[in-house]
Amino acid sequence: MKHPLLLLLICCGLCTAVSARPIRGTVKCGGRPLAGVAVTDGYTFAQSDAQGAFALDADDEALFISVVTPAGYIAPLKEGVPQFFLPYTPSAKRFDFELQAWPGTAACYELLAIADPQPKTDEHFERLRTEIIPPLQAATAAKKAQGVNQAAILLGDIVNTDAQLISQGLSELGINVFYQTVVGDNPARLERVVREAKDRADIIITTGGLGPTLDDLTKETLATVFGKKMVLHQPSMDRLTDFFKTIGREMTKNNEKQAWLPEGCTVFTNLWGTAPGCAFEADGKHVLMLPGPPRECNPMWKECAMPYLYKLAGGCIVSHNIRVFGLGEIWWMGIAGKRILCALYL
Repeated sequence: MKHPLLLLLICCGLCTAVSARPIRGTVKCGGRPLAGVAVTDGYTFAQSDAQGAFALDADDEALFISVVTPAGYIAPLKEGVPQFFLPYTPSAKRFDFELQAWPGTAACYELLAIADPQPKTDEHFERLRTEIIPPLQAATAAKKAQGVNQAAILLGDIVNTDAQLISQGLSELGINVFYQTVVGDNPARLERVVREAKDRADIIITTGGLGPTLDDLTKETLATVFGKKMVLHQPSMDRLTDFFKTIGREMTKNNEKQAWLPEGCTVFTNLWGTAPGCAFEADGKHVLMLPGPPRECNPMWKECAMPYLYKLAGGCIVSHNIRVFGLGEIWWMGIAGKRILCALYL
């Protein structure tokens, strides 16, 4: 079955172990034992047996004991956060995990994880080379051969370069940027953020969430908030079909999602990827949606979005750099305070 593949790298910092203590536990779903589920403290690994039981020598400096949720299962949610981990203390001796069957459709995620990409001993490096990397590479290669879309998330290592690029471009157009918001792939939170933006801004620009997977929600959410229907954009569908023919792969059904756009929007053809961007005006607001990957967002911003926004520009923002040496911030505020206060309320 062809699933989108999410490679999740759970990064754990380097530190020196003090000692290890044996812990025990189980992994089950509805009381039924789950075999072959990886469990880790971030330093060492274990797998559950046929009875769902595992044994692990946990490092005293570990913070959590976590399971690598297998395909077809999810961790229970607590306030919207998957509970695939339990806090660890050296006095704790037992950790029992209860997973849930994935309630969604066939287009669910397969989750592969490296629990410790920064091992601290030669033994950990050897286990990473021999036990973790080879099956990860094999699984990734198999999914590539099936034409499945893949994404890699490095927790804490992603820098939002899109926001910097767009802010600089808006300044060139004379458009002030008052708010920047980052929100995860959660429908309720995303809708709440969009409604807040609608109330306080004349122009809303989003990056990311235009792709083919279930968590790509940007277009649908913005269409809902602004009362727009989603319609098939046939030229975008044709481009997708031609793209997959060119690379010699079958286009999976989930890719068609990229060609559905808010009715009446201006389409930004993506010459650098597969997901088109778009823009529309509704309720007195201008809404622009761009893809998230910088190699797609950067050229689409310059070639499509900036020309679209040029008609709204009221000039440009002129700035000057004043270099000060030998004066702290508080002294400089005393000298230029009145001018700074005036600028703050423009």
